[in-house]
Amino acid sequence: MTVKLEKDSQRRWRTIVLCTQGNELLMVEMVDPLTKKFIWSLPGGGIEQKETPLVAAKRELFEETGHEAEDWAFLEQTRYDFGWNGRMVPCLGEWFRARTPNVSDTHTIIDAHVRAWAWIPLGQVSERLAYQPHVRWRTLHHLRDMI
Repeated sequence: MTVKLEKDSQRRWRTIVLCTQGNELLMVEMVDPLTKKFIWSLPGGGIEQKETPLVAAKRELFEETGHEAEDWAFLEQTRYDFGWNGRMVPCLGEWFRARTPNVSDTHTIIDAHVRAWAWIPLGQVSERLAYQPHVRWRTLHHLRDMI
């Protein structure tokens, strides 16, 4: 049974996208605005006013990687804290899984905080997400049947 958590003004409402192609996961390398540190993360971001979580997930995936996906599925909703720009940001995350077949490696990145994107072999995902234990743990949970 899935329990829907209440959205509140104290948490940033956002999407997280697990987009796979074969045995690889699409990840983005982001630059923290304050520390200038590079971190690997999953595509996703804020849900805009009057936007559904699924529409936001598709938009964020395209803005951050230039990719479109198919076979979208809602996975879960979780509360977590995300270290960004010198502070911990409380988040309410809407998790989605999607698939992208036959992808080219030539896409333009629209998001200013994204430095690069890459298809990461599933066996390397845990190491890349080491900075954020909750996101790593939930990602590995959702990909467990593929790893």
